[in-house]
Amino acid sequence: MGNALEKTGSRFTTRFRYFNRLVVPLHKQSGAFSKGFFAALQNEVFINTTHRSHVNGRWFDQNRLYMAVGYRLSKRADLETGYLNQYLKAAGNNANTVNHIWQLALYTRL
Repeated sequence: MGNALEKTGSRFTTRFRYFNRLVVPLHKQSGAFSKGFFAALQNEVFINTTHRSHVNGRWFDQNRLYMAVGYRLSKRADLETGYLNQYLKAAGNNANTVNHIWQLALYTRL
C-alpha cells in the first residue's frame, strides 16, 4: 500500500518553553558589549500543554539551570563553558531525574 498510513506507536504532545538568559560583561565597556569575558546565567522551564499523559501526566516537565563563563569573540560569536543542571519530572511515582552536565559551546548570531 503506497500511501497508506501506518501506526508506529508515536505520540504527539506539545509543551511551552520559557527561556531567560542574562549575560554580564566582566569588565567595563563603553557602548554595546562586543568583545571580552562575561558571566552568563540562564533558566529554562518546560510546561506540558497537551497530552500530558503521554509524557509524565503533569503540567511541569523539566527545568534547566545553566551557569557559565565565556569570551565574546565578536558581535556575532561567543565561546563559553559552564555547568547545566537538568531536572526532569518523572511519570507517576517514579524517581525524578537530575542530570549534571559540563558544556562547552560556540554560539553564533546572524
